[in-house]
Amino acid sequence: MRFVYVRPLDDYLAIEPRRDVIECPIEGDLDLSGWDIQKALRLLLKANPALNEWLVSPVRYRWQATVADRLRTLAGRTPYRRTGQHHYSRLGRSTYEKYIHRRETVALKKYFYVVRPVMALRWLRTRTDPPPMRLSEIRAGIAISPGADQAVGELIARKAATRELGTGPRIPALDRMIEDELAKEVTAPRRNGDPQLLTDANLLFRDVVRSQD
Repeated sequence: MRFVYVRPLDDYLAIEPRRDVIECPIEGDLDLSGWDIQKALRLLLKANPALNEWLVSPVRYRWQATVADRLRTLAGRTPYRRTGQHHYSRLGRSTYEKYIHRRETVALKKYFYVVRPVMALRWLRTRTDPPPMRLSEIRAGIAISPGADQAVGELIARKAATRELGTGPRIPALDRMIEDELAKEVTAPRRNGDPQLLTDANLLFRDVVRSQD
């Protein structure tokens, strides 16, 4: 569970800095953390890929549409394609090298941790909209080889049937797709900053904080 929260107005007028994240120890299936609205907006201005993912998540436990829609509009004005390509490239490469590369037998669920960022990377290379959260939706929106597509489909089907996929030999079709995508350069062009973006982010911040008073 990921969220953005706002504190009382007086907290933002204090001299001493306040903690701007809420994190709870992982308990069972519950993994809970959130960012203060001020921190979230600062990261949004840097086209933070994690926040972009939160804003397009299909799973919503509690959703304030007015604020969330303004955040999504601001996020859409940031140069997220280039930042996202760097992010997914680093994430895919580090995970692949740690859990799959040069191994004969691998934990098959680790492929999900590599395939998703790699396919999101391809999405950002070929499309102008942010990649969706669900792997199945990314898969439907990009072109990959028939062998890789079949392998991804089989993993998704197995994951739907059992939470533990166990170990097995590496999957050559996925390895080829992963290595091919990670070998490519970042393709998104650099974009000039939107001069109005900071002003609009400050306006949203003030509106949200004052609404709590």
